[in-house]
Amino acid sequence: PFDKECLQGTAIFPCSSDCSHVNNCIPSTIYSGITHMTNTITASCAEVMYTVNLDASLVSIASSNEVNLASSVPGKHCNIAFVNERSPLMMRLKYIKGIPSNLNIGEELSKGQKDLYLLKSGFWTLVPVSIPSSMSESEYHKMRLLPKLSPGFFFSTNTKYALYCDSNVAFRNAQALLEIMKTQPGNVGMAGATLMMIGTMPQGDEHSSSLLSSCLQEKTYNSIKIALGERMGIPPYHLVDTSWLAHTLSSPDAHGLRCDIYGETIKWDSPDDSKPFEFILSLNDYWSTTMAMWNDSLNAWWRHHGVDGLSSNTKSDEKTIDELNISVHTGYWMAVPSVGNFEFVRLIPSDIVI
Repeated sequence: PFDKECLQGTAIFPCSSDCSHVNNCIPSTIYSGITHMTNTITASCAEVMYTVNLDASLVSIASSNEVNLASSVPGKHCNIAFVNERSPLMMRLKYIKGIPSNLNIGEELSKGQKDLYLLKSGFWTLVPVSIPSSMSESEYHKMRLLPKLSPGFFFSTNTKYALYCDSNVAFRNAQALLEIMKTQPGNVGMAGATLMMIGTMPQGDEHSSSLLSSCLQEKTYNSIKIALGERMGIPPYHLVDTSWLAHTLSSPDAHGLRCDIYGETIKWDSPDDSKPFEFILSLNDYWSTTMAMWNDSLNAWWRHHGVDGLSSNTKSDEKTIDELNISVHTGYWMAVPSVGNFEFVRLIPSDIVI
């Protein structure tokens, strides 16, 4: 899995990723042993919210001070924070609980000692991750993004939706956001589930990177966009905001989309996941509109008419959705090809939800 010349750009995933192949994956990641434990503690969670901050200097999680219960999801261990085992936050909580500072809680938790060693910070259940001093910066960013982009192995099979946020993000209403995740475009005669939701931000709010690989990546993507024309791209004047996103975990199409995005991120070896997100979403939407143009039985209505309504296969809490003040016309839909029809990714302005 480490022979780059032989692989010729093919992404090889960590074994802790649900995108990995059992016979060809990168073993012994920092999450080895942790996924079994997080599967166990989220067994009663139909929905989870989670964050990842592996910074060795982490003192607190900003959203843990949030008093609004709607900012988290209900359940004893349904709000999961992956944090550095040696961070000041973990050291302080160990001291408060009378746990020796040199005790590796991550290892104890992987042995099944969850009742004794699971620590909380606000509504977050902390899952400590041991970061070896020998880890390269490139590997660190790859591992930091693993649960965010490929969460399938980290949560119970009973978990249907996973809501990710950066540790400095606090949702106005996380529960309402997950209810919206269960809706789908409601145009007459049109079907298709929501595979993913992600934020958008106005152009000018992005952070540029001077890394050579990042510059080459951007030039490559721009060349492809120019070649494919105006149907390739995110709506004008908007950029993908990856500080939060929502996953549908039970859909094979959603799984394929997540793996395409994570694979693209790995191949470019970049700490920034926003460019792969934008590129893969744009490419899927381009394929979908092209298929609709070629097939008289299909219609790329999401391109021409926007969102006429929402429908749901489940009884969503309409009152909760209204509280978040997201109308049927809020945001933008991008299509993903599926068997016989299309599935969708919904882009929602971040300043509405956080």
